[in-house]
Formats: sequence, C-alpha cells, structure tokens
Amino acid sequence: MPTMKKLIYLITSIFLYHLSYSQILIDDKSGDVIGNNIPQIGGGKNISLIRLNTGSQSIGFSHFLSSSMVDASNYSVNEFSLKTRPTDGLGPLINNGQFAPGIKLGYTYTKVNLFSDTGPGGYIDWGGVSINYDIDKYTLIKKDTTYFNQLYNKNFNGLGLYAYYSGLIKSKWIVYGRIGYTHQNNLDELSSVEAKEIIFTSTDPISGQQREVVKSKIGKLGLYEEFDGFPIILSITRTTKSDDPKSPDFKESLAAARLRIGFTAYLKNVMSNRLPNTTIGVILFLAKQDKMGVRIPILGLSIQAKDPFDVLNKGNSFQNRLGIGFTSVFSL
Repeated sequence: MPTMKKLIYLITSIFLYHLSYSQILIDDKSGDVIGNNIPQIGGGKNISLIRLNTGSQSIGFSHFLSSSMVDASNYSVNEFSLKTRPTDGLGPLINNGQFAPGIKLGYTYTKVNLFSDTGPGGYIDWGGVSINYDIDKYTLIKKDTTYFNQLYNKNFNGLGLYAYYSGLIKSKWIVYGRIGYTHQNNLDELSSVEAKEIIFTSTDPISGQQREVVKSKIGKLGLYEEFDGFPIILSITRTTKSDDPKSPDFKESLAAARLRIGFTAYLKNVMSNRLPNTTIGVILFLAKQDKMGVRIPILGLSIQAKDPFDVLNKGNSFQNRLGIGFTSVFSL
C-alpha cells in the first residue's frame, strides 16, 4: 500500500506541474473570489500575494500555506487574507483628505481531491470553507432631519461564512460554486453625493462679485439598511497553461516566460428578505508564470452588470448598470 501511495503521489505531482492549467486566484470587480486553482500550490508550497482591485478600490494580501503532499488524497491548503480600502472612495481621500477605513479579514481552508481520481487527464476537484469579517466605517447623509444630524459616520461589522466546491475538467476548464451566509448592507445601492458647508463669503465692493469658501464631504444618500443574505456564486474559467521552464523542448521552456490569456464567466445572486440581487460578469486576464510554476493573473479586466434584468425596477438603463474594473496580482 505505501508503494501505491507513492505512485499516486508521483503521478499527481507530474500531472499538476506539467499539465496543470490556470491561475491561483480570480477576483471580480467587487473584490469577491469567484475562482481559484488551489492544487497549483500543493507539495508544501508557501505563496504570498498582493492583490489590487480598482473596482472595490482595495489592496489586499493573501498568504497560502499548503501541507506536504505525502498522500495525494490527504492534502490541504490554508489561506490567510487581509484587505483594506477607503470606504468613501479614493476621490474623497485624495481631494478632501476624507478617510473612512475599511478592513476585511479572511481565512479559507481547502481540501484537495475530495472525490476525484488522481490519474493524468482525469477530473481533479477540491473544496473547502471560509470566513470573512468586515470592519467598515461609512459617511452617510440624511436630508429629512435637523442640520446637525444630516451628516454622520456609521460603523459596520460584517460577517461571511461560505462553503465552496471546484473542479478541473480536462485540464482546461475550472468550474466553481460557492454558497454561504452573510451579514451585509445596501451601501452599493445608495447614491454618492457631495455635501458642501459654506465657511464664509466675501464680496468685492467695486465689482460686486462674491466669493464663497466651502468645505465639502462625500457621503451616501438614501435609506441605509443592514440585512442577512445567502449568496450563491457560480463560475467557469478557461484556464492558462503552465509550462516547464526546464523542459528539453526549447519552445516549451521559452513559453514559461510568456503571458497567457484566460477568461472567467460568472453569476452571483444574493437571496434575502429583500428583492433578489443578481450580478453577471466576464473577466479577461493575462497570467504570468512565477518561479514556482504557478500562473498568477497579473492583469484582469472585469466587466459586470448589476441587476441585469432590472428586477429592482430603478429605471436605470443597462449601460448605467454596467461596470468595468481592473485587477492585478503580484507574488512576493
């Protein structure tokens, strides 16, 4: 039996290194993970990543710790993550020095080879559980209250509990599904407005021209609500090939330094006591192979539509519900 386990381990290692496709992690415009290729970091590898996202205006750090692959059927990966962003946006921070911090802490446990075979060309699967905790601060604006209560700060503590399952099909396609529970809010549905406070005014006695000195602040206007939701994410990814830089084949060894193109299509839906919140999107990415043989999406273009069928009935055109963002990942 030990000999058979060693043989399985050897076959799996060769398969994952030489025939593996895909990038380690894919984020959408909102900063949600919608796909991964965790088997790439097996065999005791430890990888640290810096994650940038213009859509969520965030910068994140993830560290992956994998167990030694002494047995292909008993192999796990732990991910610890930290993400921060200005919750009022980069514009208010740059223009007004307005900084409302937001922090997200996360942990994910993944088990590789849950039900799949380990032979070359077969189906490889993995799955796990994760938890996220958000600590945010927002600037909110009320118009139907007294002057001194119109502008105020709101603290929010969010929680996310998830379970996910993923599989690599024919070494080229990754399917991904995630369900969970979240305590969240409707901040993304509120309008961003600018509140101006007049500090003083002065008038030129000759020309009669007036000058106003104002102090402005950006905030969210509308009815702020917190609620419990049950999110579902489904995605499929056309992965990018990993090449062996030490291959005797000159073309393959040269290809290890080449950027490769992949794409992901996804659907997200949050079920709650409110109207369904659905998002669909596509991500195009360029993946670069690092020294450990892991393909990392160094640049991604995310195009997504929120409420694509106008269920919320806000009268917005499809163009107004369409958003574009860029993501980038760097290994340390």
